[in-house]
Amino acid sequence: MVFVCGSLESTVELLVENFVGGDFLVDEKKKKMTRQEAGKKGGEKVARERGTEFYREIGRIGGEKVAAQRGTEYYKKIGKKGGEKRKKSLEKRKT
Repeated sequence: MVFVCGSLESTVELLVENFVGGDFLVDEKKKKMTRQEAGKKGGEKVARERGTEFYREIGRIGGEKVAAQRGTEYYKKIGKKGGEKRKKSLEKRKT
């Protein structure tokens, strides 16, 4: 079983050690798990342990970094694209 411990490097090492032929080995019984199942299981564990505030914080940090790199015009541009797509979707529903 893989546990997150210490540094990111040690966690990655544990994951690599338990990764075999496209599947992760789990438990002593070596029950195989797909990447999708492993990702889902890991994501659910992080959500349980860290909560929604963790996701807000990493989203805020990422957003600030993108704004610093690309500027506010980038957000205006993608905001309009998202709005246009949603508008078209709503118009289709009306007809």
